Amino acid sequence: MRFLPALAAWLAALLFATLFWHHRGQEVVLPDVPAGRYQCLSYAPFRDGQTPYDPHLFITPAQIEEDLTQLAPLTACVRTYSATQGQGAVVELAEKNGLQVLLGTWIGPDKEINGQQIAATLAVAKPGVVRALIVGNEVLLRRELNAAQLIEVLQTVRNRTSLPITYADVWEFWLQNPQVAEHVDFLTIHLLPYWEDHPVGVAQALKHVQDILVKMRATFPGKPILVGEIGWPSAGRSRQDAVPGRIEQARFIREFIALTSRQEIAYNLIEAFDQPWKRFQEGTVGSHWGLFDHARQVKFPLTGPVNALPNWPLPVALGALLALLLLLRCGQLSLPRLFALAALGFASGGLVFWRWQQLSEASQNRLDWALGVAGLGLLLAATAMIAALVSNSKPSWLTASPCTLQQLRNLLRQRRRPTEMTTEQVWSGLLQAATLFSATLTALCLVSDGRYRDFPTSLYFLPVLLLWLRWWLQGVRPQGRLENVLGVMLLLCAACGVAIELPVNREAMLWHGLLLAMAVPLLPLTAWRHGGAGHPTPPAGPV
Repeated sequence: MRFLPALAAWLAALLFATLFWHHRGQEVVLPDVPAGRYQCLSYAPFRDGQTPYDPHLFITPAQIEEDLTQLAPLTACVRTYSATQGQGAVVELAEKNGLQVLLGTWIGPDKEINGQQIAATLAVAKPGVVRALIVGNEVLLRRELNAAQLIEVLQTVRNRTSLPITYADVWEFWLQNPQVAEHVDFLTIHLLPYWEDHPVGVAQALKHVQDILVKMRATFPGKPILVGEIGWPSAGRSRQDAVPGRIEQARFIREFIALTSRQEIAYNLIEAFDQPWKRFQEGTVGSHWGLFDHARQVKFPLTGPVNALPNWPLPVALGALLALLLLLRCGQLSLPRLFALAALGFASGGLVFWRWQQLSEASQNRLDWALGVAGLGLLLAATAMIAALVSNSKPSWLTASPCTLQQLRNLLRQRRRPTEMTTEQVWSGLLQAATLFSATLTALCLVSDGRYRDFPTSLYFLPVLLLWLRWWLQGVRPQGRLENVLGVMLLLCAACGVAIELPVNREAMLWHGLLLAMAVPLLPLTAWRHGGAGHPTPPAGPV
């Protein structure tokens, strides 16, 4: 290795990476939360491994008290959704911590369970601590009850308490079922710009909120309105121009509360703590609406600037290490190749960091983690192969031309390797097959049922680059009917995805652009790269 040129390449890449990640981690100035307190926060006490669907779960008063002690300095009120599974202790412990409660009753289609839920709620509904009873949460949205059935439940509770009662649902379902308003003391509406049928980005969210409130007040004149759920997710997939993120969450909440200080708007934010169990229903985004993460660590301060990426030095350090490892084994290379290797190392470090963040936010169980770690292995293997091509390494498994999918299929059927196929080609082909099949399956899932699925863009940048480098530098590209089929499928998924997500979703456009780039080398029309001579046949041995 030529020490000084390699050092120069490493330092230049380090400088660029530091500037890039430092820019991503810059502090953003946002409006302060007046008095550093919220009006009210949704509170569900479930922690890692706990779920409301576990009939044997009992949450201890000590766990609830620990949470309420942490929330008391930040809010005057908490909203609950049920009084079962030990959650009834919230009322007594809230009073101990100087908090009031919007006490929820979870109802559904089962009358017997509804009766149990109502009895548990009324047993702890202490006037003076409990502001109101919220009887039902989005049962009209879920189609579990119709308006007449819901009114019957409301009347049942009305006859058994003197406390104010209300029902909570998305604002549109109040407009669709206005008769319910006659049976509540005030309307509790859910107003979540991210989840609208036509999602609204952070920049337009406040106007959307104001427009909806004007519409609701005009439709239900004289009826008090509580915005019972409003907030923004800190992680997950984008929906058109509604982008989840730490800064986006802080901006929306701070700007919304600044609005409420100018206008009289009663609100309850969703939610106090992240709820990991929601990943099974709503994907990554469902579990990241909390102001605190699942470990009870605050995500952003109520006053002062907010840092977009506090741990930005980590991808720089990881990239520096990978770039150093690549340069140490590069041999005698020209300066442009040394720069390319250094850039590859820092890019790979950033992608590994990005992917690890996605894994930590989205993984639900050990299988998710196992698949995620396998994906990281694929990313690092692509890094090693690209480095081998750039450094023009001696023939090895890193530069071996991968066998085709049909050859792998025949190999699995015959259970023995043909003499004309090297072991290096088999391993290279397996890695390529894993890339193509996993990307195609993910693309199909995102197109057919993508509402709660993330875009794993970080995982495929380098494998796609490897496909193009093999095609352009070695004259080798995936070939055969199976590859052609996958190429067409990827192309169709990219086209359908653009139509579904719309170009305003930059995250989706990046993903579909990556699919298109992956599809091109797989299509039979790309033979023009080699002068129209048809598909080149991979060499029998390593290139």
